[in-house]
Amino acid sequence: MAIFASAVGSIYLLASLGAMRDYRFAVWISFAFSVATAILAMLSVVVFVQNGFDFLSGSFAQQDGIYLPPYIFLTILVGAVLVVGLQLLYWGRVLRGGGVSETD
Repeated sequence: MAIFASAVGSIYLLASLGAMRDYRFAVWISFAFSVATAILAMLSVVVFVQNGFDFLSGSFAQQDGIYLPPYIFLTILVGAVLVVGLQLLYWGRVLRGGGVSETD
C-alpha cells in the first residue's frame, strides 16, 4: 500500500511541476488529482462524522483523549478545495482572455 501511495504521490508531484511550467496536459492531470483528493478527503470526513466523531471535543462519543486522523483528513480537504478553487479561478481568467503575464 505504501508503494502504491508513493507512486501516486510521485505522479501528482510530477504533474504539479509540469503544471507550474504551463504544460496543458499536466495542468489537467494535476486538476484531476486535486479533485480526486478533495472528494476522497470529504468522504473520509463524512465517514468519521457518521461514526460519531465530534470535531469540537476531539474524540468519539464515550471516549477520552484527542483522536488526530479526522483533523488530518479535514486539513487535506481544506487544502484540496483551496487548490481546486485557485485552479478554477486561474482557468476562468485565462478563458476570459485575461491571461497571465509577467507584469501581473
